[in-house]
Amino acid sequence: MARSGVALGYPRSPTAGRAFLVRPEIRSPETARLTRKDPEAMIAIIIFTIAAGCALPVQTAMNSRLRAAFSRADRAPATPHVGAGAPAQVGGPTSPGESTPSGAAVLSDAPTRSGQVGEPSARRPSTRRTALQAAVGAALVAFIIGSLTLALIALARGLPLTVAPHTPLWAFSGGLLGATALVALILLFPHIGATGSVILPLIGKIAAGVLIDSQGWFESLVRTMSLPRLLGVIAVLLGIYLAIAAPAGGRRRSETASAPTRGAESAHTREATARTRTRSAIAPVYLLLGAGVGVLSAVQTAVNGRLTVAMGSSISSGLISYSTSTVFLLLLLIALRWRPRRIALAPWWMWLGGPLGAAFVVGLASAAPEIGTGPAILVALCGQITASAAIDHFGWFGTHSSPLTAEKLCGAVLVAAGMWAYSLL
Repeated sequence: MARSGVALGYPRSPTAGRAFLVRPEIRSPETARLTRKDPEAMIAIIIFTIAAGCALPVQTAMNSRLRAAFSRADRAPATPHVGAGAPAQVGGPTSPGESTPSGAAVLSDAPTRSGQVGEPSARRPSTRRTALQAAVGAALVAFIIGSLTLALIALARGLPLTVAPHTPLWAFSGGLLGATALVALILLFPHIGATGSVILPLIGKIAAGVLIDSQGWFESLVRTMSLPRLLGVIAVLLGIYLAIAAPAGGRRRSETASAPTRGAESAHTREATARTRTRSAIAPVYLLLGAGVGVLSAVQTAVNGRLTVAMGSSISSGLISYSTSTVFLLLLLIALRWRPRRIALAPWWMWLGGPLGAAFVVGLASAAPEIGTGPAILVALCGQITASAAIDHFGWFGTHSSPLTAEKLCGAVLVAAGMWAYSLL
């Protein structure tokens, strides 16, 4: 009965119960609007949706920069322990600590300036704890600002904030899943880059999407795996390989080449080389974690779709999800005993991650009724891939520069084509 109720709600709420994962058929009523829309209006909608997609990787880059600022502020009081009379060094200029959330820069056994080898190892637990605290703090800021943005939009539009009776409790778990995924993505961003933060989660999204669609989990429509969809999955995986394999080598070479090589700092060169080898050895871990983020995001989307059915509005359900994430992260920070410290001068734009995340939610929710959920997702994905490639290529927002290559471009095209086949055929 519950599943039929969700199906009956689809014509009035195109994103309900199937946003991102449960795709509409190509001949569905909302997709048929594509042939009746005015061309100029269609172009405007597509541009708007691409812009909404561009907001997502930019948000992740800004949140990663905010995490780095929090991490520097938390590590600053501990610097006097480096050695008597040694100058305080908090990560150095664009130090490894800036690009490694786990604090790899201070986890090495290389000698410090005071000549003490064992001291950094003793700080390992606190450094990892600081990295987690900083990531959770950055995510909390993003969700607070995003919640306020969605609340203002909901009030301006007079959207309902009531939930239909007999709504299952799991429909409210999307906020927990989204908060966990964002914290993990903030920690992974320096390791996988902007392009990886967009493309790698697609592995988990597709894997979870196949299970959810085939089994009808979370009261979603049942869709079987067809040959075109299978070919789409293969194309996405091949595209991910091409897009991710090339930048990894480029980033490792650039980081090794940028390490100091002058006499007194030769220890830092050895440390950078050791860190490079370690990163190369554990790169598959980052790939698996990135795919795990996609699984969380896929389940969150299906759960939020059920909440959208109960509330009748994607923006209202997004507000509930964001508010739940805010409360969860606040309680987590209290449990971690983290107190925000004064942040040194930092770019003002690093605080804008929350509104950009809300812009993505609103943009996709607004475009889906006009062009269909599946096409809206694909157009937004094109924006995500374009923005992430630009961030990596130009090194925007303090990220490592990773030039765009022919392999990456072919990989991005394959990913887009594979997602099109998987979503609409």
